[in-house]
Amino acid sequence: MTEITNVTFCGHDLVVIPGETPETTYVALKPIVEAIGLQWHAQRKRIHRNEAINEGASMMDLPSAGGMQRAMCLPLTRLNFWLATIEANRVRPEIRDTILAYQRECADALFAHFFGDAFAETEAPVARSAPAWPTDVDMQLRMVREARLTFGPPSAREVWRECDL
Repeated sequence: MTEITNVTFCGHDLVVIPGETPETTYVALKPIVEAIGLQWHAQRKRIHRNEAINEGASMMDLPSAGGMQRAMCLPLTRLNFWLATIEANRVRPEIRDTILAYQRECADALFAHFFGDAFAETEAPVARSAPAWPTDVDMQLRMVREARLTFGPPSAREVWRECDL
């Protein structure tokens, strides 16, 4: 039997299948889609159309009130990418704020996972001429990747240059 955990995210209970790493931790998509207020059928088609997201999708047997059910799940590392494909300005006004909250919270949680408190604001901000970029090349490459996924290629190029890669 698949071990599942319920996680409260943006005020909704989501189904998570814990793994050893973010890549092996899966999130059931239908509960998220329904919590946001989107149509499951349309989002399933969106996922299948996007090769980068679809290649991470997996059908898993999850326990439910009616017994075991097949459910489409995404690795935690792909969740933010899927959320970013939803254009908040193209959905019903009554769910726009929920979508934006999910997108922002997920992006912040992913950033915090990789960078922790390294970039947290201090109580009294210190004036400095340039941001303190990490010196670890792996961390710099993660920052470039996250900038590309979150803000697009121009931001990734800027981070790449700032890190002297």
